[in-house]
Amino acid sequence: MIGEVERKLLDWLCPCHPEDDQQSIQELRALDTGTWILKHETYKMWITNPGSLVWLNGESELSPIKAALTS
Repeated sequence: MIGEVERKLLDWLCPCHPEDDQQSIQELRALDTGTWILKHETYKMWITNPGSLVWLNGESELSPIKAALTS
């Protein structure tokens, strides 16, 4: 838990609040959004190999979709 001084400093440094964006994105998601990725072979390989990385790429207009998937 951070104090009031720390919160004011963080607000000054970055007036954005990612947790607000995450909440609004989660509210927009449809039921079962992104469940297809759980069946994808690349995901299965990544989840079973601790420390490995997975890269989600796509067109820039898909950024809101990627945000919903990762939210």
